Amino acid sequence: LVARSLVRALTSRGLKVGVMKPVETGCSLKVSAETSVDYGGQGLTLDEETLGALQRLSELAGPPPSTHSAQVPRQHLRCQKAVDLLEAAGSDEDVDLVNPFRFAPELEPGVAAQLADVDLEMATIKSCFTRLSRSSDVMVVEGCGGVMAPLDMGHTQLDLIKALALTVVLVAPSRVGTIGQCLLYADTLAAAHVPVSGLVLSRTTSDAIQPEEAANPLFVESLRDVVVRGVLPNFEDEQLEDVDYLASRLEVHVDLDGLFGGLLDGLA
Repeated sequence: LVARSLVRALTSRGLKVGVMKPVETGCSLKVSAETSVDYGGQGLTLDEETLGALQRLSELAGPPPSTHSAQVPRQHLRCQKAVDLLEAAGSDEDVDLVNPFRFAPELEPGVAAQLADVDLEMATIKSCFTRLSRSSDVMVVEGCGGVMAPLDMGHTQLDLIKALALTVVLVAPSRVGTIGQCLLYADTLAAAHVPVSGLVLSRTTSDAIQPEEAANPLFVESLRDVVVRGVLPNFEDEQLEDVDYLASRLEVHVDLDGLFGGLLDGLA
C-alpha cells in the first residue's frame, strides 16, 4: 500500500520513478490453455476451469501444501504486487527486471526459495536494480517479509538493503504492540549503519483512535532516533483500487519532503 502510493505520488511530481519488488511470494497462477504444470504430482492445464476448481478446493480444504505449489515455474505465476508498482509508476519496464524472483507459497522469501530449489542470487537482484536505476530519478524497492526475513541460510533482507545501498522507509501497523516492533527494527538498522528516513504508520482499523495507539509516535521518537513521518488512515476495499486516491491521501498524511531529505526539491 505505502510503496504503491509513494510511487504514484512521486510520479505525480514529475519524477521518473524506477520500481522493484525483488522477491514476491504468494503469487497466483496465470490463466493459460497453452501450458501445463506439475501440481501436486499431477499435470494440470492452467485454464479457467482448472483454476476455478483449485480455488474451490482451496476454500473448502485450505491452500495446497507449500511443497506442491512451490514447484510451479515462475513463468506461470502472476507477480501482482510488482505489476501494481509498474502501473503506479506508469512504466513499461520488463516485469522480470522489476521482479526477478517469484513463488506461489506465501512464505518468507528464503523458505519459499528453498522449497522451490531456487537460489535468491544477490548478484541477479543487484544487476536488475542497476539497469532500472540508470533511467530513473529515484528508485522505490518494496521489501518482502521484513528487515530480517531470510533470503537464504546466510543472508537476510538486511543484506540486500546494504548491497543496494538503500535508505529505508520503515512501515508498521498503527496498533497496540507496534512500539516494540519499531524499536527492534530501528536498532537492527542502526547497528548495520543503514540510514532510515522515517517511519510511516498505517492504521489497520477504522475504529476511533485509542490512547494506546495514539502514544505510538511519541514513544518511538522519544526512545529512538527515528522520525514518524505520518500515520495513514484505514482504507476501504474500493479505495485500495484507486492508486491516485491513495497517493493524494499519502500527500496529506505523510511528510514526503521529510522522507526524502530535500531530494525532491533537487529533482523537481
